[in-house]
Amino acid sequence: MADQRWNAVVQLAEGILNRFASGRPGIGWERKAAVEVVKLSRNVAAREVVENVLAMYLMLDMEPRRFVTDRAFRTQLVRRVRGLTRINAREWVDQDSGRLKRVYTELPPRVTRSIGEWLASALGGIGVYLANLEREEVRGRDREARELTEALEGVR
Repeated sequence: MADQRWNAVVQLAEGILNRFASGRPGIGWERKAAVEVVKLSRNVAAREVVENVLAMYLMLDMEPRRFVTDRAFRTQLVRRVRGLTRINAREWVDQDSGRLKRVYTELPPRVTRSIGEWLASALGGIGVYLANLEREEVRGRDREARELTEALEGVR
């Protein structure tokens, strides 16, 4: 189901690009966001995108202070997803060290915001649900450890 939701985002992006190609007006940053999503879908497996988005939601739940705002979280979400492919990076050889350097290009804020909103609306609910399941599992393990400790202290 999560892969299908990602594919729905890709279809939305393709629809936006088709609208622009037919000459109908639209929002420029939305077109750029659609280009990035389609580029991503052609270079990265749907499952890999989904797993990374869900992992980011787990991180948000486990370390909420890492992201100051929802906007900051979504910006990092888009960066991590775009980082799954080298197509969004520039590479060059550093003359001093002789090492290959790679820098991922940044998108304009409105483009990043659009992609972040699409990802959050498509996969955010699943991410929050998984984070809740993980939290409950951790609580269960903590409870078992506490009960074991209390039982062992009662042996003395």
